[in-house]
Amino acid sequence: MAGIIQEAADDAVARYRRFRESLTAHQEGLFDTLLFLTTFTVLAAPVYVVMAAGWESSTLRTVNASISTVILSLAGLDVTSYGSVIDAQSLTLDVSWDSTGWKSVMAFTALVVATGASVRKTLGGIIVGVPVLLIANIGRITSMVYLVEVYGVSYDMLHDILWRWGLTVTVLAVWIVWLYSDQLHKQAKKRLLAY
Repeated sequence: MAGIIQEAADDAVARYRRFRESLTAHQEGLFDTLLFLTTFTVLAAPVYVVMAAGWESSTLRTVNASISTVILSLAGLDVTSYGSVIDAQSLTLDVSWDSTGWKSVMAFTALVVATGASVRKTLGGIIVGVPVLLIANIGRITSMVYLVEVYGVSYDMLHDILWRWGLTVTVLAVWIVWLYSDQLHKQAKKRLLAY
């Protein structure tokens, strides 16, 4: 049985190689794009499963609120938190499940894995990228409360810009930096050696 499975696998690999060799450069680029998009879609599916199931982590919401409250207190604001709620003088903010950044982490992880990079580079990207996104999310929460409290900026405007688009842009930026990290590393090393 194992021999039959191995033979079938070898045959599939050989057919795939012949298929790839028959493609023009343009077709190969289109095929690689299709593979990336298909892989990304499959890897992003858990986001929809979690949303459909209605699951959420109150612990993650509370952690985000607590960390944000500490940072805001260090910045000189009179804020308190209880559970997932941040209470400031002119704003009471409940850190919702969607505001914890979990979707951004899942999307970034799916983007990194879908590129098909080496295991070492993929794990490195996830190990570095996920904390960057979680920190950016805390920055998003604290900056919003700070700007509303100190400068009286419109909560709705901040929510729509910083919360809806801010982390999306950050996810794409961190992913692009990761994609080109080898080239950036080589350029930085070359500059250091030039001095």
